[in-house]
Amino acid sequence: MSLEVILIPSLVMFTYLFLILYYIGVKRGRRQKEKNKKLFLNTVLAALKIKRLSNLKDAKDLFNEVYEKPYNEETSYTLADNLNSLNAKLKTDHEIDEPTFQNYTTIINKILNEIESVNPYSELPEYESSILQNINTFFDNKCYDAVKNEVTNLASLMVKNQLIINKHVKTNKWSVPLAIIGIIFTIFFGTLALILSL
Repeated sequence: MSLEVILIPSLVMFTYLFLILYYIGVKRGRRQKEKNKKLFLNTVLAALKIKRLSNLKDAKDLFNEVYEKPYNEETSYTLADNLNSLNAKLKTDHEIDEPTFQNYTTIINKILNEIESVNPYSELPEYESSILQNINTFFDNKCYDAVKNEVTNLASLMVKNQLIINKHVKTNKWSVPLAIIGIIFTIFFGTLALILSL
């Protein structure tokens, strides 16, 4: 038996095993993230019902309990995103009466405002966040030429990001069909190698 006859099926099997394990790992990570988010939303709702949640400190404590990692500037985006999701969920929840809904959304919006005041533009990438903070600072100091420069920087960054997004959309458009074709060819040639080896 030649080395190719043994090597090709082994590579095919190794590739399949790697792809399956990778897929399982990615899926498990997504499931865990969704599970944590659902648990956090339920925990926040329970805390709102018993009046345990009223400010950012309480929200941080709940975040630390659920996510088992310390709340910091990097995780402030996750907290803000979860609270925004809860706001959206409350709007579609018909089991909550209007006064309770108003109370809950007021508390959540207050916490979101606290996050925004501590970490302005925390939901944005660092560079965009710094540009917007500079704009605020320059505007408050009445440095309007500097504001114009920062707005120009932000506009060019937005154009660049849009071009990157368009490029990724075009790339992703073809990646799945090409991957499927690659798998089909791998199966075909792996099978062909097995048949020819017999």
